[in-house]
Amino acid sequence: MKDLLTPKQVARCIGVSEASLKRWCDKGTVPSIRTAGGHRRLPLNGVMQFLRQTGYPIVRPEILGLPATTGRGKETIERARSQMRSALETGDEPQVARMVFDLYLARHAASDNPLSP
Repeated sequence: MKDLLTPKQVARCIGVSEASLKRWCDKGTVPSIRTAGGHRRLPLNGVMQFLRQTGYPIVRPEILGLPATTGRGKETIERARSQMRSALETGDEPQVARMVFDLYLARHAASDNPLSP
């Protein structure tokens, strides 16, 4: 996963126009920074926080490096139960990171303990 995303990437990810996303950046709704050339870049952590707070569905999660079923409620928990232990035991850091983002976007708190049977 990249730490900085373009407005176009995020707009495609959530299925909105790039112009709308840029307006949200200008209003401060979505955090952004400007490059030396004046282009907007959106920090991944700010995008994730925005998505979690607003509940915008992720139409194309692969743009953020997330699995295709990201944030899909019960499916998220079932997948986490079956895959988290294995990923931790094998040291598959990218898989663990994707699952943590997945659970975060599905609005599951760490204290929810989704992995208990």
